[in-house]
Amino acid sequence: MSPNEAQLRDMLGDAWSLPYGAGQIAAVEEIIRHADAQGLKQVQFGARVLATAAYVYGGERAKSFVPFAWALAAHDRGEGDDALTHHLMWHFKDMVSGLAQFPEVELDSTRSVLADMERRYRAAGTSLHPVYHRRWVLAHHLGDDEAAAEHFRQWQAEPRGEYSDCAGCDPTATMTHLIHAGRYEESVALATPVLAGTLTCREQPQQILTKLLEPYVRTGRLEEARDAHRRAYRAIQFNRSDLDSIGDHVVFCALTGNEARGLEILERHLGWLDSPSSPADDMWFCAAAGLLLRRLDEAGHGATVVGRADRTVAELRVELTDRALALAARFDARNGTPAQGDRVRARLAAEPLVEHLPLSAVTPVPAPAPTAPVVVDRELGPEELVERAEDTYDQARAAALWARFDAVCPEPTGALRARRINARGVELIDADPEAGIALWREAAALFAEAGDEVRHRSVLGRIALHRARAGDAAAQIVELSGGAEYITRHGTTEQAANAQSRLGLGLLFAGQPGEASAAFALAHELASQVDKDELTAVIAMYWSQTEANLGTEEGLRSGIEHAGRAIALTTSPEPLAGARLMRGNMLLHVGDPEAAVADFRAVLAGVPGTPMAGAAGMELASCYLNTDRPDEAALAAEDAVPLLTRAGDREGAERATYILSKAYGQLGQADQALALLTELIDSCLAQGNLAGEAQLREESAEHLDGLDRDAAAAESFGAAAAAYQKMGADLDELRTRRRAALSWQWAGEPQRAFDGLAEADAVAAKVPVEEPPQIWEHAMLGFDAARILANNDRPAEALERVTPVAEALVGIGAGYEAITADTMRGRLLLRVGRAAEAAVVLEAVLGALPEEAPQREHVRELLKEARG
Repeated sequence: MSPNEAQLRDMLGDAWSLPYGAGQIAAVEEIIRHADAQGLKQVQFGARVLATAAYVYGGERAKSFVPFAWALAAHDRGEGDDALTHHLMWHFKDMVSGLAQFPEVELDSTRSVLADMERRYRAAGTSLHPVYHRRWVLAHHLGDDEAAAEHFRQWQAEPRGEYSDCAGCDPTATMTHLIHAGRYEESVALATPVLAGTLTCREQPQQILTKLLEPYVRTGRLEEARDAHRRAYRAIQFNRSDLDSIGDHVVFCALTGNEARGLEILERHLGWLDSPSSPADDMWFCAAAGLLLRRLDEAGHGATVVGRADRTVAELRVELTDRALALAARFDARNGTPAQGDRVRARLAAEPLVEHLPLSAVTPVPAPAPTAPVVVDRELGPEELVERAEDTYDQARAAALWARFDAVCPEPTGALRARRINARGVELIDADPEAGIALWREAAALFAEAGDEVRHRSVLGRIALHRARAGDAAAQIVELSGGAEYITRHGTTEQAANAQSRLGLGLLFAGQPGEASAAFALAHELASQVDKDELTAVIAMYWSQTEANLGTEEGLRSGIEHAGRAIALTTSPEPLAGARLMRGNMLLHVGDPEAAVADFRAVLAGVPGTPMAGAAGMELASCYLNTDRPDEAALAAEDAVPLLTRAGDREGAERATYILSKAYGQLGQADQALALLTELIDSCLAQGNLAGEAQLREESAEHLDGLDRDAAAAESFGAAAAAYQKMGADLDELRTRRRAALSWQWAGEPQRAFDGLAEADAVAAKVPVEEPPQIWEHAMLGFDAARILANNDRPAEALERVTPVAEALVGIGAGYEAITADTMRGRLLLRVGRAAEAAVVLEAVLGALPEEAPQREHVRELLKEARG
């Protein structure tokens, strides 16, 4: 059944409030179909005015010309809507700029639209400021610098008018002219007060920040450039109409030594080239990609496969470069000038502006000194090489020593063969566990044959520890315990320390942290006698982890102490980073976030670009988020997500994405937060994670509610309730059913609100009224039910629902909410003609309100009315 005119008007009103993108486009296209079928002229007109904007800013600019022309013709026939005339005249600017972006559109057509725009603006008596601006746009596009300069002069001289671009967009366009002329300081000077002011346009401040990237770098304002890139890209990354601007960020990365970051951005948006907003956007993004890929190719990364393209850097470079140049040739043929081709070739050939501009969210801290290359004494014999390889805790040095051993003793025999096989097992165990264990078993047998029982038991201990780590811990304790006892009696002190350490880890994996701690205490005591800092540091780290697992504050503080000892003794970057990461997490649990931040920052500086840096970045983002620093949280999480994704750490990447969504929400970027939450919901659905789905759908609904997109919020609350229902989580289902009903009320859907209220009441019947959270939900259901009923002219029923609410809330200490409920109760008593009772209730409310409470005046007015 098709919606009637009133319903279509409501649908159109809802569509105006949607964010730009596929959802808004689909909504307005549906309205147009129904309005055209029914011949509803005003709805047809309004929907096409909205469609013009939806297509322009939703990434489908090619579709914008037809609805604009239709609406303009209807306006000229007197079939428009005066309330939308301003919107229609405003979109003339989009038409002129947009037509120039399609090489198949003749220039005469664009000039004709520009002339019509000028005629109408003159007839309306409004400023020609935007007309001169669009004349400059066309002249600049054609490469006619003389004409562009004249139109720029007129544009800047003319007073702003009602159709001028906003206080952020107009300076952004002005900067394009200044940058083209190499006037970078003027660009920065122009933008600075704009950024300091209040910008309300959806395009800002991200567009002016993007335009500032080159001026900031060229004038040496590198920190400002970094921050502009991070803030602007964050805002535009989900908007398909910003493909050209995203290309500017790819260029920025290519010219500031951030090719890896640029490649991440390119891979993320490469799919958008399947349906670019315009050929111009296509051309400039391809040119940006061609520049980045050239830089990577020339740096020796031509064979690297670009994930989403499934082609190498070198192959994709050729493809996208050719695509950009072909599009430029089409524009130049249409324009009769070489301007677009010259600019594309200049972009493709651009050279770095700085060697490297760090984009990390972390202020640099001193990093460990680079490790000197490993040099192996070529005079060493096989025995000495084996001794030194087994003696070192430096993996790079051990690898070099074993490589030299293989060169001088390719076919060892006896004990040397057993020791080499043991080492090969160590090298292979992570990549191929079963093969590694097979090698260890072979080595153990050889050691037994040679009568070396200590090494035999040591290798068996390694096998048992691996099995324990894989989940079979309890069964391995006998082997680990017996081996540790034997080796401690018969082996060297170092062998004994390692055996006790293996026992400690096995006990930890078996869920016996107390016994494990005792084993590590002995291991640490033995290690301290060996005078090997690396051994002592490793055992201190294990002991630290074990103490933390005791689950007590005393254990955590002991763990922090042991981790500090490991940090003091460690010089190798990765073990040092591991110790800091572990200590940082323990510091968080004892309530010292600032000290934790210092450890996480040190990890990022010490092992940048690694999975460990991703984990530290995720924890750093969480710290910042929990200490009201959302901007820094977003920066840290944005760095962490790709590192964790590349490392295959899906759980970590999703946690970092969730933290990022929270940061975006606190920064007021709800649409970006919603996009991330949608990704996470899809992942939960794929994994069958009902709890995660329910939580994330509820959080999405909260964001939609904050954006006043009430129907979408109601749907999302309802979907969350359905997930909670499947889990049997009655209290959570009650909360989300209640909120869905209220959102339907605010969406102008009273029947759906009543239906939702009935569903909430049914769930409430299953929820006891015993604990404070249960009492709260029952009370809020009564309060929200009263709001819905009162707003639908059912005050008596509303009064019945709200009457017991205040008393229930007072009982759980929710005094302010109780006052709010009784204020509604007093208002409803007035509506049903019970003024004397209303006066009693409102007098009590007034007495409970603090003197500075803003609602006192409203309550006084109600009380005055009640007293007659």
